[in-house]
Amino acid sequence: MYLIATQHNKIDKTKIDSLYLDEWFIQYIDLLAKYELWNQRIEILKNCQTEFLRNQAQKAHSYTTMCASCRITIKPGTQICRECKKNAFLCSYCHLPVKRLYAWCHFCCHGGHLIHMMKWFKTNKKCPTGCGCACSPNYG
Repeated sequence: MYLIATQHNKIDKTKIDSLYLDEWFIQYIDLLAKYELWNQRIEILKNCQTEFLRNQAQKAHSYTTMCASCRITIKPGTQICRECKKNAFLCSYCHLPVKRLYAWCHFCCHGGHLIHMMKWFKTNKKCPTGCGCACSPNYG
């Protein structure tokens, strides 16, 4: 790929090293994620040209889980928080462990069984834990 710049009616065509180009794309993709522009991010990743960026596209379909109690990252494949020793996937509605579909708020990290969250937010606007988060739009 080339970067083309003009200055004083003179064209400068500079070949860009693919490593720099990949790094630019990664920074832009991260910026899109920061601003929660998920659809734009996925569109860019779907049209990636290099192997490195295609590998990043695979990672884009994963997520990181946080403990709702102490807010540290939960190791993939585990359900117990290494810090507070609580089950990271307890339903905020029935207080039982969630083993299948888990719906959660991206802001306060609380959540629960999908069916329970849908039931709760039919009549409530705030998180069932009482934390005060208005997370109902995230379940809609």
